[in-house]
Amino acid sequence: VKLALDITALPDMADYDGHYIYDPNAFRKTDVQKAKALLAEGKHNEAWTLLMEASRNGNSYAQAFIGDCLCKGRYWKQNKDMGMTYLGFAAEKNNSYAMFRLGIENLDIDSEEAEYWFLQAAEMDNAFAMYSLYKLYKNGSVRPELSSDTYAYLRRAAEKGMDAAEYEYSKYLKDKNPELSREYLKRSAERGFTAAMYAYGKMLLDEGKEQEALTWL
Repeated sequence: VKLALDITALPDMADYDGHYIYDPNAFRKTDVQKAKALLAEGKHNEAWTLLMEASRNGNSYAQAFIGDCLCKGRYWKQNKDMGMTYLGFAAEKNNSYAMFRLGIENLDIDSEEAEYWFLQAAEMDNAFAMYSLYKLYKNGSVRPELSSDTYAYLRRAAEKGMDAAEYEYSKYLKDKNPELSREYLKRSAERGFTAAMYAYGKMLLDEGKEQEALTWL
């Protein structure tokens, strides 16, 4: 039972590495990709030098990556103040991932500030920010109750192919539109989202499709 509950838990958005998920093409042949290769080899100082030079030249991806790593304490010593400063530099250049990360970093500090940054990123079609807005409103951190636009953010994130949003939207549609609910559940499962794979497999098992269900489970 405990395992099943863990499987169906919604993810912590702070764990999502949107740098390489929401827009992978933006990082091809850039200084960030070169720095990432150096980091993979353990050359942290060389990567830092490269990223700082790129940042000074106005590369918002480098600024966002520096800010992200410093806030998380990844590769270099954690320094949230400095990290948020670099995320701010990138956000000023309309880097939607930096906006999303600023929203995450403000969640435990100022919910309204977090909402502001999520809204900014959502306007730039960042699915992570859309889903984060849904979670923020669902938790009642900013608004006292859910409204229609709350589910609109969830739907938009699901339509953009975010696995967690597809799974959550499937649950929302379960009684309203079973056929569409099933479609979104399958999409999420096909992307490898564990909770969706479990739910889809269980659905197939209940329908007597044991072999197909076994594959997912």
